[in-house]
Amino acid sequence: MVVQNGYLVLRAGASPQGRDIFRDADWSRTRAYGLGLNGLYVNLRGREKNGIMNPGAEAEALQREIAERLLAVRDPNDQQQVVTRVDRAAEAYSGPDVSQAPDLIVGYNRGYRVGWDSVLGGVSAT
Repeated sequence: MVVQNGYLVLRAGASPQGRDIFRDADWSRTRAYGLGLNGLYVNLRGREKNGIMNPGAEAEALQREIAERLLAVRDPNDQQQVVTRVDRAAEAYSGPDVSQAPDLIVGYNRGYRVGWDSVLGGVSAT
């Protein structure tokens, strides 16, 4: 979803096979990216090395947009909802390191999950 919807932009010439998010992302144009089993991050200025999104209202608006889009995803075979919840880390976690947690935590419906590419720091071809 992040590539298809323009949140993660790949650099020109990135190989369609075996893409690595750290090597192949165009961080100057990437607004959000996914890592791990269910974490989504805003490419936040001041937190990420090449962050472009401003903390506060701009980042929060992007988080709301992504959450709404994820909650609207349906399985094309039976129209079942793929994502049942999207939690903001600021509301789900507490403590001194919450700013380092994923900005959004995706809750998948039973039988659905993120692709293995994302778990390993890759970018899915689809």
